[in-house]
Amino acid sequence: MDINGWIGWFVSANTPDPAISDLFNKVARMQQTQGYQELQKRYLLTQVSLSPEQIQTTHH
Repeated sequence: MDINGWIGWFVSANTPDPAISDLFNKVARMQQTQGYQELQKRYLLTQVSLSPEQIQTTHH
């Protein structure tokens, strides 16, 4: 069985770039923690992350 899921963070279109970068960096740091990595392994999840620039290029 191949299950794909997508979770995203959404912000208002007028959110300042520094605020978006700060959120992105906080999530990236959280994903590097041992607890997060153990959770990924426990549920057999594979993390696929895209930068804001990659998302804009891929989905527009």
